[in-house]
Amino acid sequence: MHSTATQERAPDPEPPVAAATALARSPAAVLRSLQRGVGNRAVARFIGPFAREARFRALIGKEAAAKGQFLFNGKVAELLYPKLNAAVANEPALAAIVDEWEAGVFPAEGRRDYAKADAARAELKDTTFPAELLGPDDARLEVGARVFETLWKAYSDPKKGFPDVTPYVNLAHFQALARYELIACKRTATLIAGRYVAGGGGGGTRSAGTAIKPTQLIGSVKTDMAEFGDDLALGTVATYSGELGKEVERMKRAIDDGWVIHARVLSGIEGGGKSRAETEHSIIVYGYSGNSFEYFDPDVGGSNVGKTGFDRLHYDAKANRLSTAASEADFAVYAHYRDAVPGHIRGYQVSGVHRYQVSSIETL
Repeated sequence: MHSTATQERAPDPEPPVAAATALARSPAAVLRSLQRGVGNRAVARFIGPFAREARFRALIGKEAAAKGQFLFNGKVAELLYPKLNAAVANEPALAAIVDEWEAGVFPAEGRRDYAKADAARAELKDTTFPAELLGPDDARLEVGARVFETLWKAYSDPKKGFPDVTPYVNLAHFQALARYELIACKRTATLIAGRYVAGGGGGGTRSAGTAIKPTQLIGSVKTDMAEFGDDLALGTVATYSGELGKEVERMKRAIDDGWVIHARVLSGIEGGGKSRAETEHSIIVYGYSGNSFEYFDPDVGGSNVGKTGFDRLHYDAKANRLSTAASEADFAVYAHYRDAVPGHIRGYQVSGVHRYQVSSIETL
């Protein structure tokens, strides 16, 4: 038996944090040497993104940075699975039922089957399985939402420690949390941004004059699934407003004034819904260098293949586009999964980034 939640969210090696720390500890002479060699602005461009990411990680908390929108079911999993393993040790009949429950919550393929998970929990009630690990009968989405809000209320203050999740270390609450957190990218983005701001965030005055009300950036989309090259396709392509350049400058002014930006995005190879134009995901933009914007992705395991949770958006003035592609050459994505080829993931760019196209923005 294993924890799918834990396995799918590998620990982040955090190379930018290490780089920022090393730079912070470097003698002044080293920085002066860099400045003489490449100039003050080049040094600032190099150090800035690392330092901002390190600060963002610190203020939102190492747990949120590592697990994102799967924060609480991930932490519960760390405590629950050792107890599950102990409860079913040398009990093959119990182990088989627990495996059925897990297959409903985290299927190897296809949609999650919560009815199957519920049936497995009901079956365990008439066995020697510990009642405290079963939890309540109700594991609906609404239960997960209530637990999520309770725990986030305790976690929202960056001066406090991580909330106690032990009351929820049972199958029912874990299932409910996993069910809710799967769809909680927007809510998580809002809460993580709030914790960042509460900790001091990016400074500034956060004046009303630099705030951005919800603003739609995309006028229309078209979808081209024709494949070319090595399993590449354009997929859903957004057409942006002619005012995109001005909106990008508004984003910079807002960030300079201490705001963070909640961006809704078209995710992967296709947008959502029958129209393929519906936004499906939220990210938090917290910094920039030039026309590249740094963001945190609450879906930490699905952001890119190189690291978890952090990457950049790029304003490509030539293509009039705000996306994870720095240029037209990097915009296409893989059309299919190839499990045997590392990084060959449907909806990911060749550079290893899960493609996002920003659909709308607002400050938080």
